[in-house]
Amino acid sequence: MGTAHRLDKRLKTIFSRQGTKMAADKAPHTATEMDYPAHERNYSGFIRLLKVSIVVIGVITAIVLLIIAN
Repeated sequence: MGTAHRLDKRLKTIFSRQGTKMAADKAPHTATEMDYPAHERNYSGFIRLLKVSIVVIGVITAIVLLIIAN
């Protein structure tokens, strides 16, 4: 019973502290604080990856369909 009690106490301690740093951030974020060049670079990379992934998935699907058809 002692071990279970210690484990329960430890878990409560861990989960009670979870997210306290974000919750303590009360400062409002304005548009002037945002890093737009980094945002646009990340978004462009995401869109590029999405396009390439769609093409690769299409090619793989076509190959699988050709293998199944034969």
